[in-house]
Amino acid sequence: MACMVGAKVVYCPSVKNIGRWVKMVFVCDHCHFEIEAVSKPCQCPDCGKLNRIRTATAEENRAFQARKLEDVWRDRLPVLAS
Repeated sequence: MACMVGAKVVYCPSVKNIGRWVKMVFVCDHCHFEIEAVSKPCQCPDCGKLNRIRTATAEENRAFQARKLEDVWRDRLPVLAS
């Protein structure tokens, strides 16, 4: 997919990558739920609001991708019972 940047057309690799669709990050403006999907949903899967979903900003996208890499099932420090 091509995007207009000023008068210049540039390729957007985040939308399509070598013939296969790549998921994009979307955010609900009402509850701030983040979802990764191929196309923009019309309803938030968390709060159910209609037409409140927008494409994530570059910073929101970076933060979402970083959170996906975290291993939430392993604690770095042992937790001591009190």
